[in-house]
Amino acid sequence: MISTQYQANLRSLRLSIDASQGGPFSIEPELSVLLGSDRSNPNLATDLLLSLSDDAHSGAMYALVHAAESLGPSAYLSTVLSVLPQLVEKSPSWALQLVRRIMHGEATFEELVRQIEAAPSAVKHAVQMVCISNDAIIPDYIPQEAKGRLAQAAS
Repeated sequence: MISTQYQANLRSLRLSIDASQGGPFSIEPELSVLLGSDRSNPNLATDLLLSLSDDAHSGAMYALVHAAESLGPSAYLSTVLSVLPQLVEKSPSWALQLVRRIMHGEATFEELVRQIEAAPSAVKHAVQMVCISNDAIIPDYIPQEAKGRLAQAAS
């Protein structure tokens, strides 16, 4: 069960994000409280990633990504995939950015492919949408071999 204090801390962070114009340091106090008191909450990585917004200051959003990444690579990767369908709809630029960041590491890319193969169809569809949007923005950003492996895993 999610504690009332966790919900209050998360609400405070999201209000700070909505009001942030000053970059990552503008949300630092609220993010620190959430990470300090609620790091063991199983919903934390999901809630951080679902707080990403294409309309918010990118520095503040990178602070959320770094905080989610700090919770551990395996949990982070599975969380990215679980929220990807929602992010593709809500914050497509951040959905793309998260997948690109994962693809930069050979080990994380291999784990990404493994998890996509076992993922539900909604996640596979979201991965396909991210790859399509990537091609529309920067066609050669994802190497052909990697695109082929992602497409195969997501089919």
